[in-house]
Amino acid sequence: MKMKIFMLAVCATIFFTSVSAVSGLEPGDNAPELLVEKWMKGLPVKISDGKDKNIFVIEFWATWCQPCMVSIPHLSELQKEYADKGVIIAGISTEKENVIAEFLKKQENIDYSVGLDNKGKTYSEYMGSEAGIPMCFLIGKQGKLLWKGHPMDIGRVLKLAIAGNLDIERQKKISKLHEKLQAVLNKQEMAAIFKISEEILDEDPSDELAISTLLFTNESNNELDKSLELISRLQKKAPDDPKLYFYKLDLLNQAGAAAKDKQEECEKVLKQFGNDGEVLNSLSWMMMDRFKFGTFSMRIALDAAEKAMKLLPAEAKPVKKSYFHATLARAYYNIGKLDLAVQEQEKAVDFAKGVEPDSRSAIEFLEYYKDALKLNKSKSE
Repeated sequence: MKMKIFMLAVCATIFFTSVSAVSGLEPGDNAPELLVEKWMKGLPVKISDGKDKNIFVIEFWATWCQPCMVSIPHLSELQKEYADKGVIIAGISTEKENVIAEFLKKQENIDYSVGLDNKGKTYSEYMGSEAGIPMCFLIGKQGKLLWKGHPMDIGRVLKLAIAGNLDIERQKKISKLHEKLQAVLNKQEMAAIFKISEEILDEDPSDELAISTLLFTNESNNELDKSLELISRLQKKAPDDPKLYFYKLDLLNQAGAAAKDKQEECEKVLKQFGNDGEVLNSLSWMMMDRFKFGTFSMRIALDAAEKAMKLLPAEAKPVKKSYFHATLARAYYNIGKLDLAVQEQEKAVDFAKGVEPDSRSAIEFLEYYKDALKLNKSKSE
């Protein structure tokens, strides 16, 4: 089951495939044209054609990069959601054409343009000589870079850019701090790591790199209490950031918190994000899949899953529909409604057809629920 990054990024090690000093394009710079040898999927993307009308999201990725795989459905959803706002998303890879072509044959959930870099020229212009992927660059309607960072963090800044509320001077400062942070991470200078991370969070309490760095460092030192204090502090500054709530839930789970403490945090998510189907679906699945047995509320998990299903747009991609139906099926299974679990999982299987490994996983769950239903009926006779 794939969930959003606030479930997957609890461990900072998946944030970038490497952590190194980032050079290249900086916020405020004019964005160079994309020097693409061949567009492997979607329409060609030309930055100069978008002046005064388009906002571009340019991602650098690779088929071997696991964090990049996590980003694909997220970027596809953003492309669909903001297409009418003039947003154009493109992924650029420096790999060989046959490698990219073979990968695209197996990926049905990429709904944005994919380009083959021309001998690494675009990568060099944007990324510089040292960087970690995946990396996204957000380019405004005037052709200037507004922001750069992890693609799973692009959603919130994209909203600001569309509304014209992204402070480029602030982004310049954060970008420089990111470079400093990555430099001290390489040298393992712990005091500097904490200091710079906190400076970043003073500027942006939702910054993924700084949060992940501190969480990972605290976890390495077996200091979950510091991580809980950090997330609680950031929640007060950014109460509308769902990933902070999921970080806290994961930390509570790791710390062996009482069921009532986790339940209280889950209730906060329900209240704060009651109209966000994505968040509710993720909450339900997290409770059922990650929480220690006997420590989650089946009532909240079912409530969240049912509300998420009602909020699922009719035009949602089939794979997303599969996730939502699978979550509801699991919730029904947990409360003993095995017939409903089978019905919902059958829908999940239908919507997951042709998408691996999701299709295989959905079928396995369906067989499991069917076996449980069959056994339940035999015992009741």
